[in-house]
Amino acid sequence: MISDRLRTTNRVASLVVAMAVVGVAATLGVKMWLGPSGLPKSPTELGQIAPPSPNPIFAAEVKVSAAEAITKYVVTQPLRASDYFHRWRFEGLAGAFPANLELQREVGRVLGQADFRRTFPRSPPLFFRSPYGWDVRQRTAPNVQDHWEYEHHVDQFLATCAEIGVPLGLSVESNFGSFTVGELLDASRRSFDASQEVCWSLVAFCGYLPDEPQWENRFGETCSYESMAEAILALPLDSGSCGGIHKQLTLAFLLRHASRSISADLRRRCEVYLSRSSRLLESSQLPNGAWSPLWANRVSTVTDNRAAETIRGEDLVRITGHQLEWIQIVPVSLRPSSVCVSHALQFLIDALKRSDSTTIQRDYCAYSHAACVLQRALLTDHPTVLAEVARNSDERMRPSRDRK
Repeated sequence: MISDRLRTTNRVASLVVAMAVVGVAATLGVKMWLGPSGLPKSPTELGQIAPPSPNPIFAAEVKVSAAEAITKYVVTQPLRASDYFHRWRFEGLAGAFPANLELQREVGRVLGQADFRRTFPRSPPLFFRSPYGWDVRQRTAPNVQDHWEYEHHVDQFLATCAEIGVPLGLSVESNFGSFTVGELLDASRRSFDASQEVCWSLVAFCGYLPDEPQWENRFGETCSYESMAEAILALPLDSGSCGGIHKQLTLAFLLRHASRSISADLRRRCEVYLSRSSRLLESSQLPNGAWSPLWANRVSTVTDNRAAETIRGEDLVRITGHQLEWIQIVPVSLRPSSVCVSHALQFLIDALKRSDSTTIQRDYCAYSHAACVLQRALLTDHPTVLAEVARNSDERMRPSRDRK
């Protein structure tokens, strides 16, 4: 526990120092983040965010405010295995897995048998061997107890590993023996069923195997990235987990990592789907900059719909963070306006700064997506967005009689 606290203290100190020099880095045109190993890696090179805009014009007050918000998240420890999956995505922004020592340590807490037992002393292993190969415990299993660890969505673990660049050859330890991430991926592809949640599976498959878009499962069915994407496109925009936004995240990831593996017509329809989502976001943004689970219904204020009475503040953080994550990885032509995006960024900054560890731990998913969005914004030169955040902040502080 002492070593954990020391590591957390050191990471916060490193974050503060990094944010203090980020203005100099932007001025010099350095678009890199120094990982714990000291090896710089451009997040754009990692394929995690869209290419930066030239001639950065960062507002110092926005960077400081965002850094303070991110620190609230950094000092809060994850509690469940699914929380760790979200934490890995944040840690992965500091650099590629092979050179990112902090990320390797965090992943080891779940993949190493001894570390898993120390981290989750009441839980049986997360991984087990089924008749069809290695598998990950699901939340839907009838025998899962409250203190058992599991993934919240089919292939959530594999999708996370694909996003952060975990090698397929990395070893996983379990009470039932050792295996590799690649063996887990093979078993998942063999057992794929078109009736399951497909978003995380598609991210995992095309992230690891972008040039193998078609395969046969153990039921003798032909499966493909095209058919998975078609299934997503056929669903209502807001259907599914987190306001349906994992569909947008998945299609954005597919276009970025495996666009050559799908037809030109399907690529076009995916782009239309994302562009339509952006237009809806323009019309449904709340006055505070957030989006609610009702975002696809063009609801511009939470009081416009009686169902909105049950919407929590954490729901707004979750939906807004998810929306901005897919927006950050698609071409500018498919995004909402920079004014719209900057207003949403400011909401996340304010929400994280108001939060405490208890609040973050209670809804770790929501605040993890918010922290990732803000970290990417600081790592990338998006002058029109960050300058707009500063402009909006100044506007809110001016007396109403001066606003024109």
